[in-house]
Amino acid sequence: RLPGDAAVFRIHRVREHAGRAFLVENVTVPAALFARLPDQGTILDDIVSLARHYGILLGKGEERISTVVPSPAIAQALGVMPGMPVVMLDRVLFMLEADRPVEWRIAYSNLVDTYYVSQIA
Repeated sequence: RLPGDAAVFRIHRVREHAGRAFLVENVTVPAALFARLPDQGTILDDIVSLARHYGILLGKGEERISTVVPSPAIAQALGVMPGMPVVMLDRVLFMLEADRPVEWRIAYSNLVDTYYVSQIA
């Protein structure tokens, strides 16, 4: 949804809970909206905090959930056997006043003995 030549920043994170990786995220944000992002010592933990920090009001979003067989690197990060399906979350969030994307996130999760909750406020 961004022009093919748009400059972006890519963020890769592994989220843990109780000492176990439960989510591998690959996040893409437009550089035009987050120009100072590379200069910050740390990247804020979630898009709500990041948008607030940059004065961006978040609007609608769309998230698709499916199961996939992850790459070997993602399977290893999640601690699952190669070939074992995991949940894939594909999300796009937009600005409040425009149909302009703020974040595209692809995340992979092994939801054995846990669940996924998404709250955006």
